[in-house]
Amino acid sequence: NSWDIDQSLSFWDFGEMLFTFVATGNWDIASNWGQNRLPAQTDNIIVNSGQTLTLNGDKTINDIDVDGTLVVGSDAFTVTGDCDIDGSIAVTSGTVDVDGVFDATGGSVTFTGAGNLTLDSTVTSLGTLSTANGTVTYNGDTAQTIVAGAYPSLKASDAAGIKTLGGTVTVAGGLIIDASVTVDMNGNTLGVTGTTDIDGVLAVADNILTLGGASNLGGTMTISTGTVDANGSFDATSGTITFSDAGNLNLAGTVTDLGTLTSVGFGTVTYDGAGDQAIVEDIYYNLTAGSGGIKTLGGAVTVTNDLTIDTDVTIAMDTHDLSVTNTTDIDGTLAVAGNALTLNGESDIDGTITISTGTVDADSSFDGTNGTITITGAGNLTLSSTVTSLGTLSTTNGTVTYDGVDQTVFSGDYYSLTSGGGSGTKTLGGAVTVAGDFTTDAGVTTAM
Repeated sequence: NSWDIDQSLSFWDFGEMLFTFVATGNWDIASNWGQNRLPAQTDNIIVNSGQTLTLNGDKTINDIDVDGTLVVGSDAFTVTGDCDIDGSIAVTSGTVDVDGVFDATGGSVTFTGAGNLTLDSTVTSLGTLSTANGTVTYNGDTAQTIVAGAYPSLKASDAAGIKTLGGTVTVAGGLIIDASVTVDMNGNTLGVTGTTDIDGVLAVADNILTLGGASNLGGTMTISTGTVDANGSFDATSGTITFSDAGNLNLAGTVTDLGTLTSVGFGTVTYDGAGDQAIVEDIYYNLTAGSGGIKTLGGAVTVTNDLTIDTDVTIAMDTHDLSVTNTTDIDGTLAVAGNALTLNGESDIDGTITISTGTVDADSSFDGTNGTITITGAGNLTLSSTVTSLGTLSTTNGTVTYDGVDQTVFSGDYYSLTSGGGSGTKTLGGAVTVAGDFTTDAGVTTAM
């Protein structure tokens, strides 16, 4: 600005000026700049190749072009324009906040402490990004693409906008998705080693989301045809999990809560920890117990489609009821204590069912070929439809009841046997031996 001829103050607007950093040293030394003066907040700067610019206080600039090195210690560096990194940025515990386009093609970004790189607009490339420390935050208030690559920690922030993966992303630290923000995996793979904290929305499509650490879901996770593989603890208290297609949620650690689980007509939840796990009380579409160990019901469980128990896995019902609407496939063990197991669909038992004092009510076809049914107390196995085989059936306790209308009583040895159901004819399919009591209910005919 200058004084005009009548001594009134006028302003001459030259726009932003270009300043060149030509030495190695601190920002606030005027002689380090080619113009021998310090740039203003609205100016543009270049850090020449071979030179190192060190911030010594919080700074703001318009555009920056780093061909050398920019060192941000514990300070805050704000770039209101674009940032082009052909050299390197080193951040310790400070923050670099870029409002415009960020392009580190051919350059590098190195965190030596818990620093932050906040990106508010288009990101072309992060160059060579270190992954041992620091956080990269996508903070645009409109849609952004999260560039493919390996991150230290990753955060999707601001009040709105969809952040879409531009390729495979791995996170060595933690992942945070703030409320009102959606991260769309867009057919790409996402892997997180540390803690995942979702208060917004994470959309899993035809891809794999691997969560290596603890998962805290207070927002929403949508799963279409992809797979979420949660290997750490999982807590969706106050959150929502929605299946919109044949996707999978695999849970290997401790599960505190599945929040609002919406899986009407879609989705499989698999407890696949190598050791013991609790299956949380809920309504599942498909439920699978896999890998190994004992999976103990933590409350009443309803499966509206299929239940699968893999080899070497036990589901212990404890004192809780379990109901399955469609197919039950048991290759491992299902332990029924003093409770009710209701199997409305087909039952295929190649593994083991143990019954203490509870009741197994099989309302559809039942095939125990190659399987074992062991009743250790006054338990009941009630069969309402076609029985192909009872496998190896124990004969020291319990009652088997045929309670359909017209049925064939499978040949073999029983402890106690009842022809029930109030009507119909139960026809012996071969020699039958009853070690305990044989009962034919009123209105029922047993035909030998």
